[in-house]
Amino acid sequence: MKKQSLRMILASLLVASLALPACTVKDVNEETTDASRIELTTEEQTQPEVTTEADTETPVPSVPPVDPATFGNAAITYECEDGSLLSTYMQKTAEDFAGVCSYYIQAGYSLYNTSDMGGNLSSTYVKGDAMAHIYYHPSNGELNIVLSETAGATLPPATPAVTDGDYECTVVQMMDAEHVNGMGYIIQLKDGSYIVYDGAYSSQTNKIERYLTENHKGEGKPIIRAWVLTHSHNDHYPVFQMFAKRTQRGEKFIIEHVIVSPMNEDNYFMNDPNDRDPYLSTEFYEDVAKFTGAKVVFAHTGMKFTFCNLDMEILYAPESHYKTTDDLGNFNNTSVVSRLSGEGYSALFTGDVGMQGANIMLNLYGDYLKSDICQISHHGVEDVPLSFYEKVQAAILYYPCDLWLYDQTDRHWEERKAMETWDCTKEILIAGLGQYVRAWGTTFAADAPLSMPDYPISETEEETTEEPETEEETTEEPETENPENNTLLTVDKTVYKVGESIMVSAVGSGTDWVGIAPVGSESSERWWYVTSVGSGTTFDLTATLSGDEKTGEFAAGEYLIALIPNDKPWSSGDYLATVSITIEE
Repeated sequence: MKKQSLRMILASLLVASLALPACTVKDVNEETTDASRIELTTEEQTQPEVTTEADTETPVPSVPPVDPATFGNAAITYECEDGSLLSTYMQKTAEDFAGVCSYYIQAGYSLYNTSDMGGNLSSTYVKGDAMAHIYYHPSNGELNIVLSETAGATLPPATPAVTDGDYECTVVQMMDAEHVNGMGYIIQLKDGSYIVYDGAYSSQTNKIERYLTENHKGEGKPIIRAWVLTHSHNDHYPVFQMFAKRTQRGEKFIIEHVIVSPMNEDNYFMNDPNDRDPYLSTEFYEDVAKFTGAKVVFAHTGMKFTFCNLDMEILYAPESHYKTTDDLGNFNNTSVVSRLSGEGYSALFTGDVGMQGANIMLNLYGDYLKSDICQISHHGVEDVPLSFYEKVQAAILYYPCDLWLYDQTDRHWEERKAMETWDCTKEILIAGLGQYVRAWGTTFAADAPLSMPDYPISETEEETTEEPETEEETTEEPETENPENNTLLTVDKTVYKVGESIMVSAVGSGTDWVGIAPVGSESSERWWYVTSVGSGTTFDLTATLSGDEKTGEFAAGEYLIALIPNDKPWSSGDYLATVSITIEE
């Protein structure tokens, strides 16, 4: 079907919807700030542009309603985790899609939004708390209908009350120097509010809290318009979990929506027990309840939401894969894949989606996958085919991993190296090497060379391998020559018994942090930001929650305590001060 006719179908649905009497949609954010509230009627909806000049020259006829019951039994039915029912009908057309949409309009539903994602048509309707989400894939003739009795009450406002502001819109990949993987992204919108993707391990909690707070310059609490938890693996959701466990965070932030799409219970228990994680189907609901006014939005393929100046498209939800197979394979295919777009720019977030999910998107969207920024799936080591990223053609590649994992030659290393050579690739940003912020709309000259900030390129490899020896010698000086005059980092004594309090004081600011580890370890056993306890404040290390949320006694042995600047990793050896202690039985 030609693009023109698809647009005419969408336009006819819009005309049919607006021809009905006004129907007020329930305000889904009535418990949050005034800035996020909007009373929405069908007359007030701002719809996507779906007509051309040719469309407007001739009135588009209304589409006769088609009751889905006339299609007979659905080829596939799938009960989603939220209790909604997905019915899939095969060998259908765009006209069938339009007829079903007209049917729900006639039944008293009002249009939430409608979209055309590379020829894949989608419309969402609400009636009170009920929701009907219809999406159609022309590539395989699938017509999908998702019906829910409750989801209409939790959708974000179809038209945000605020669509601009004085803030610079940015995308940041949070640095995680303590783990080889972990995924956390923060997008600041023009009104100063945020969209958060995942967050990574609990050790990132203080860092993310500080970023959200320090970059909020307006009055009132920082607002998280949407927190997207791509899937239920413990290198993705624990920061959200920690925000909920520390109740004071519920007082510091407003979380309006949490977007998830867990597999249903039957699929979950069929999956590999060593891989699956039940968080999004269990404790998650208790955690969300700790944030006043937060609404859980269950994402379905084809949905679209708008947050301030950016649209969010749900390109893939796990139902697209798991509704058709008993061989569940990789749990990473439960990842939600979404794209933010606006002002002629876009950023694709893939979570950990695997081969099956990537192939589904390739078949559905093709060239429509083109994006300016791409978060590489599964920390860069999944089996997503190169053909997927060839369609994305992103200039900026975000890798949620450290350099060690990026350089693993036995985990699809060839794919990572291939993307380094593409003309479209201008920046490769690795989470373990730094906290990289890019302004929304960042562009590069066509002939700009590939940039890999802080990456040890071949010309300097010899120098970088020699540096640790020099750094190791310099870091030992405060300990051996003049430890008693070490004013930046102090302890009450140097020999302790197992279970005894360890009183520590450190002087620092910003992202300066203190870690403790057994002598010779390549990473800290516990760590905390100096500012989290107060610069110069003496505290009991064994009784204080650290970045890894651990308390209690240390085992007997020799330990090094180090003060490290600017979020540099423990393995860098770049210490401002060190103290050695002994713990005895």
